[in-house]
Amino acid sequence: MKKITCISALVVMLAGCSMVQENTGESVPSLATTGVRYHPFHLSEYASVAWQPIVLKEQDSHRQGEALTAVQDSLAQQLSAMGVANTVPVKKGPVLVVRYGMVTNKQVTDEQLVENVGSTPGVLAEEGQDKTTLVVQLLNTEGMPLWKGVAQGVALHGLTTEQKREQLEWAVRSMLDDL
Repeated sequence: MKKITCISALVVMLAGCSMVQENTGESVPSLATTGVRYHPFHLSEYASVAWQPIVLKEQDSHRQGEALTAVQDSLAQQLSAMGVANTVPVKKGPVLVVRYGMVTNKQVTDEQLVENVGSTPGVLAEEGQDKTTLVVQLLNTEGMPLWKGVAQGVALHGLTTEQKREQLEWAVRSMLDDL
């Protein structure tokens, strides 16, 4: 029940366009992303962002913390390039709330994702493979959902840190392309 409550905190419904990266035999595996805009808005309207990472299990918080730090860094870089004035919180002006979390298929099933997120990008994993899902939601200062994106991919073991970073950056960039 706690897992479902935490997932519900991530998002309420998912619909929209999907983007799939084909596995070309290179270091980055197939990934799929989707995003939906709920209300019209411009990123340049916001003076700064407030980061809200979601961690599902306390015993995994250190490991998840490292991954979520990388996600936040990638989101900050992409949002800054897209016109968000300051990706570090400031005290004046409208704040864009960026809520984000990552789960694996060992923590949350696709059925639970569909139930709590609305759908998934649809990446299929073979038995024994790890699949990771990244959910990002943008909200206005009052907490109204503006946009939501989801990226999903099969984890390849043995990737270098650089290859993992490239995979993450592609996923974040692809999700944010829907903005």
